[in-house]
Amino acid sequence: MSKKASAAKKEKEANISLPPKFEAMFKPKRMKVYYGGRGGAKTESFAAVAEYMAAKEGKKVLCLREFMNSINESVHSTLEVVAERTGLLPYFEVQKTQIVNKQTGDVAFSYGQLSRNLESIKSRQGIDIAWIEEGETISQRSLDILIPTIRKAGSEIWVSFNPEDEFGTIYSRYIAPYLDEINAKGFYEDEHLYVCKVGLDDNPFATEELKVESRKCKERDYKEWLHIWGGEPIKDYSDAIIKPEWVKAAVDSHIKLGWEPKGMKALGFDPADVGKDAKATAGRHGSLVQHLEAWRNSDLSDAIDRTFEHYRNFNADIMVYDSIGVGSGVKVAADRDDPMKTMKLVPFSGSGRVRFPKKRWRDKANEDTFKNLRAQFYWNLAEKFENTYNAVEKGIYCDPDSMISISSDLELLDALRMELSAIHRVRRAGAALLQVESKEEMIRRGVKSPNLADALVYCFSAEIEDVVESGQDVNFVEAWA
Repeated sequence: MSKKASAAKKEKEANISLPPKFEAMFKPKRMKVYYGGRGGAKTESFAAVAEYMAAKEGKKVLCLREFMNSINESVHSTLEVVAERTGLLPYFEVQKTQIVNKQTGDVAFSYGQLSRNLESIKSRQGIDIAWIEEGETISQRSLDILIPTIRKAGSEIWVSFNPEDEFGTIYSRYIAPYLDEINAKGFYEDEHLYVCKVGLDDNPFATEELKVESRKCKERDYKEWLHIWGGEPIKDYSDAIIKPEWVKAAVDSHIKLGWEPKGMKALGFDPADVGKDAKATAGRHGSLVQHLEAWRNSDLSDAIDRTFEHYRNFNADIMVYDSIGVGSGVKVAADRDDPMKTMKLVPFSGSGRVRFPKKRWRDKANEDTFKNLRAQFYWNLAEKFENTYNAVEKGIYCDPDSMISISSDLELLDALRMELSAIHRVRRAGAALLQVESKEEMIRRGVKSPNLADALVYCFSAEIEDVVESGQDVNFVEAWA
């Protein structure tokens, strides 16, 4: 019997219906990578195949994400829905945080987060399949540790994702080297690896609503459609404020160039009031970024408490926070929790007037250059990255105070890099001032909200005079003159 016929037979026995491209999931391969745009049924198909293998073959599946703060962010609910649809639910007992195989009594599906729980992942025994969902966010460090951890004979690693940019760990390692063959055939295959690109057109079960949404997007903006629906990474950086090669050059640039961090320690905080976006903090010592943190499923009060803890643990001199929307609650919390006013906090209103309006930036005054405060400090940060790139790659000397270095030890380094490179300037007819696209505009073109990047901007917006002006008995600088 051919491999294709055998795959079709298993599918029929399991009473599961898969888009044809997912029949290859039944082939034994050490690494299976499926990527593409919205509507390709990657998650549901992976779930159906994994449940078949768990029910019929007793496989143990570890479902992973780079970031996962609760079971709600895992594929747990998807597995339950798919098992019910395929008739496989009687094989399992769906518990609150795991799914048990009724026949063997073993845990069939468990969950884990790669970014902070790698040690616990390394202790898992007897895993047959490690499924990484949202593989676009996985870091090189996580992948390097995970691969030798899944060591059982015949074990497999599955990855499903929608590409963000061509510099992502999974994309650059498993897609880019084989792109010509993937574009020609729709897949790449060797002895150990199977890579397949899938999209809405490959999904015979796609709803009419999805098809209409895709068609409208294609008519409105083909480049946007290529990324959201076509599964293409962001490759056009002509409108990027911070180029990806600049960020790459900034990693450990203080070591490459031989300078030590000095000066004040500043923390930036983005409380993220757009949907379910992550809260984020970023911290720097002088020009060196030494702290990055992001988390979800936290209300504002919890997020503020956590941020104040970061402030103290980082031994920060000052914290700049987004004061628009839910961020306005930071001041109230500080007045309540810090009666001695030992913290120095500065509100940041991105839509507000620029700082030092008459001071010149390049050949014009700040007020004649930038649309608002957000634009001013994104371009100021971009200038630090460009200075660093010129120093590292071209040998053009620059004062370290005008550069930036990002520690390679930071777990969220890859996530920060993707966010920074994805942020575009806004070009509008007749608009003379530099402007940054909003979070809402980024989300509309299929890019996640840049909360880490915003937190980084906030911490680099703080200057030593902010600390001096705050004084020992004043908590807030209400405005910048």
